[in-house]
Amino acid sequence: MTTPSKLLLLEEQTKISIEERNRLRTLGMEPGSGDDAEIERSLETVLRGINRLYGEEHAPEDKERIQRVVKNYQNLLEMYKEDPNVDVSRLEYEPPSINYLGSSSVNSTPNKSVRFKENLEETFVQPYHDDPEEQQPRGSDREIYQQQQLTMADQDQHLDRLAESVSRQHELSIQIDDELTSHNALLDDVEALTEGSQSRLETAKRRLDKFSRTAKQNGSMVTIAILLLIFIILVVVLK
Repeated sequence: MTTPSKLLLLEEQTKISIEERNRLRTLGMEPGSGDDAEIERSLETVLRGINRLYGEEHAPEDKERIQRVVKNYQNLLEMYKEDPNVDVSRLEYEPPSINYLGSSSVNSTPNKSVRFKENLEETFVQPYHDDPEEQQPRGSDREIYQQQQLTMADQDQHLDRLAESVSRQHELSIQIDDELTSHNALLDDVEALTEGSQSRLETAKRRLDKFSRTAKQNGSMVTIAILLLIFIILVVVLK
């Protein structure tokens, strides 16, 4: 059966699809016609579900959730209408002509009118009924009822599948979030190691610069000392 919880899950899934569609339009990309058809099918399913819920009796807490469903649906339509190329006139929500969920806004009973047939002979020939207009073939009513039940069952199965899909996507989102958290921790560790390596490189560079300056300043003295050493060695050898 259709429940506010199922409709809320379907609206959440539809919202994700509409947001992705609007993001593609922002990037200058045209969304696919298949995506639009899927979004509109989901909106139609929600709209039918709302109309069905308003024809049933519900607990007070369910009434508040139904109002949330209606509000979310109207927000989804506004998001979808951001594209001027789409036509949502058939998807517009029209509040039912009742006070709230199964209670009539005007307590009135249908007026009975007495109708006289001009042909009195036809009246006497036909069997008597309290209201001839209400006599309809029962077979057609039964077929209509069965068709409605089949349609409702199909919609319920569709909502169940969507609910399972949303649950799986939610679990997948949690897993992705955990993986991103782990990657961020690894990136923080790599950044810390990089900063340490950079600090050591800067220290080594400062030492090299200092050694280079010292070597330049004492270069002449080292040359004289080497030449003096060579002279002494030559003197000793020549003697």
